[in-house]
Amino acid sequence: MLEWKDGQPYSNRYGDVYHCADSGMEEPRHVFLRGNRLAERFALLSEGQSFCIAETGFGTGLHFLCASQLFGQVALDGTTLDFFSVEKFPLSDDDLRATLAQWGELRAPAAVLLARWRRRVPGWNRWSLAGGRVRLTLALCDVAEALPQLPASSVDAWFLDGFAPAKNPEMWSDAVLRSVARACGDGATFASYTSAGWVRRGLQQAGFSVQRTPGFGRKREMVCYALSAKRFSPFAHFPLTPVRGQITAVPATAASRALQAVVCGDGYCAPAADGAHVIGATHAFGDEADDLRMTDHAENLARLAAYAPALHRALGDVNAEHLTGRASVRCSAPGAMPLVGMVQEGLHCSLGHGTRGLITAGLAGELLAAQICGQLPPLPEAILSALAPVPRLPGRRQATESG
Repeated sequence: MLEWKDGQPYSNRYGDVYHCADSGMEEPRHVFLRGNRLAERFALLSEGQSFCIAETGFGTGLHFLCASQLFGQVALDGTTLDFFSVEKFPLSDDDLRATLAQWGELRAPAAVLLARWRRRVPGWNRWSLAGGRVRLTLALCDVAEALPQLPASSVDAWFLDGFAPAKNPEMWSDAVLRSVARACGDGATFASYTSAGWVRRGLQQAGFSVQRTPGFGRKREMVCYALSAKRFSPFAHFPLTPVRGQITAVPATAASRALQAVVCGDGYCAPAADGAHVIGATHAFGDEADDLRMTDHAENLARLAAYAPALHRALGDVNAEHLTGRASVRCSAPGAMPLVGMVQEGLHCSLGHGTRGLITAGLAGELLAAQICGQLPPLPEAILSALAPVPRLPGRRQATESG
């Protein structure tokens, strides 16, 4: 829990301050920005290049805001910044707002961060800021759980933070430091407040060259298509199945117009729009026809009666023969898990989203963009592996299981 001591935000859990109010923003700038030579490294980026910073304790977000501010000041247009951070105990909305209010210089970007902060969820969060030039990936979980999920060789600079090692030793364990080293790309650097001897030795054992300094005081083609992808030879053996679905438009009544939210059960019904409710949807595997069927309208109505009987009654007597709607064909993959990732050099795919496409397709697009452009992906390695298309092909899967 956070409290204030002598004008400084203080963690009761760790018995330490988040940052020193007296030094303002100069302390994090000195330790992390100058310690990693970020100004000169940002300035050397060419158009289309991205730089990745990773941090072991998000805290108040001050280090992120300072780094993104510097990036906006010195990096060329057309370059982007990825910032990955971990926080096991995120501050409440009010506490974060109070701590960031100390820094008037950061008022505008802090307001943008606070707007995103209200939407945080446990696990990985991905937020785009500064017109898309800055991407914040925030893992709200234990550091030992999060860091192994970073791609190998993906990080250019580390902010090793997370309270004093004596007060938070788990943040500085050998396993954590090995994960830090694994994620480092060529020429990666780190900076930290701590000078504890056992931490220095742990970093050296992980492969870092440690120096004490004075303290303060690429593009490719892609395919993103549906079932017709199987017409192309690289996708001929992909396990994609056509699934026909039909939605039904039902005229709204005075009673049904009271519905203000989507009702979901074994189907769904949306609030009235343009005088009609949309209910759906049927599922017919292996069916590629797109004709409207009265039997499917009747099926949608019967499901509605089962999971929302009061809403079904509010619609009154409905004759399925007079209803309109739409039938479409989507493709599904085994296990209802989309196929997203590289198929071969120069070819990527986003397929098999099935009934969850509105939820998954946008995130899949961001994942492909990150992979193609060599940026930090928005998802942990475990999910990337589950989505990867090639290992899930029938021949590859059998070979893996037998090997």
